[in-house]
Amino acid sequence: MSLNEMLPFLEGWEYYYIDEEKTVDKTKDVNAYSKTVKGWLYSIDMVCDDAYSRLTITYLGTTHKFTPHLLFTMGAVMPPPFGLYLSEYIRPSILSTAGAYVLTVLTSAYPFSTRGLATLLFGLAQESTQASSTIRVLFIAIRVTNDEDFIRSVRKFRYGRLAPLFEVLGHIPVLKFLGVPNEIKKVFS
Repeated sequence: MSLNEMLPFLEGWEYYYIDEEKTVDKTKDVNAYSKTVKGWLYSIDMVCDDAYSRLTITYLGTTHKFTPHLLFTMGAVMPPPFGLYLSEYIRPSILSTAGAYVLTVLTSAYPFSTRGLATLLFGLAQESTQASSTIRVLFIAIRVTNDEDFIRSVRKFRYGRLAPLFEVLGHIPVLKFLGVPNEIKKVFS
């Protein structure tokens, strides 16, 4: 059984939505989000008014930069089962980078496990013909709010009356995640 199917029966979690909009000047990055996360990510979407509006994501020591123009030149214009794509690229003039752009940086039918510090920066690349850009990012995630309640409810859901046995054995450090699916262990270990 997948995490999506179990969630309604589990405790110690909540849906987490971020809707952040900022206007940025050319070559000056603005911090839009910086928090320690533990949970699963469903999607990250970006809406902006310049082809070179930039979203920089730093997570687990790696940094990725996305612009509508990058996805356009990659040909990422059709929704994949997992990944990124550009759904709107309206650039009225080739002499200007101003327009209307909508891109999905992450989409997945299955949640993407997350843990640790995540940072989102908004920026406008030097290649832009505009002095500033307005960027809006929306993401939807599941955030674990109480580790013990979440793990206990997973065991209770999966093993019913045997769950207390797993709880007792879970106090032994090497058996901490006994009876917990791998997709959930990734977030806690």
